[in-house]
Amino acid sequence: MRRLSTLIFGFLVLFLAGTGGTIYYRMKAVAPANEAPPQPQGADYRIKDVHINETLKGDLRWQLDAEEAEIFDDQKKTQMRRVKVTVFQKSRVWVVTGDEGEMQNETRDVTVRGNVVVTSDDGLRFTSEDLHWKTDAKRLWTDGPVTVVRGQTTITGRGFSSEIEAERALIRARVRVLIKDPRNANLAVFGGGNL
Repeated sequence: MRRLSTLIFGFLVLFLAGTGGTIYYRMKAVAPANEAPPQPQGADYRIKDVHINETLKGDLRWQLDAEEAEIFDDQKKTQMRRVKVTVFQKSRVWVVTGDEGEMQNETRDVTVRGNVVVTSDDGLRFTSEDLHWKTDAKRLWTDGPVTVVRGQTTITGRGFSSEIEAERALIRARVRVLIKDPRNANLAVFGGGNL
């Protein structure tokens, strides 16, 4: 499971640490020009068709797209709908999608809800109904059902937790592993070897 933690969530650390404040401040910077009339929900800013890129030394690090974002200054949070985040690493590209996202603007804690899918361009796919990130603990988790698929191997279970600093990941209950073709199973991504 150590390799799973490193592969799936190493990119989230980079993304969340780098994007948390940037999203909030960039959206606030463009909000007056794109601001919609005040909404009944009390959002201070509402922005449609959000598209943000972050580069480091000329290299694209991540790209955020959302159908809509709302900033609530009093509650110190940002809510987004139809979220898609693409994270570019040297060895792979990650895409995170979800129906909704919510970020606590001060702590950078993030929750993505509704049809959460994390994929990598080398074939890993993680799905859940929600995924939570706690910045100060560098912890990623969900209490709901999860599915991890890579090639001929599928792991399902309930409850997932990953402590990034400890490079540890755990599926807590009802774990089931299905290997369709043991000769072609690639378990290296899950911390084991080939069968």
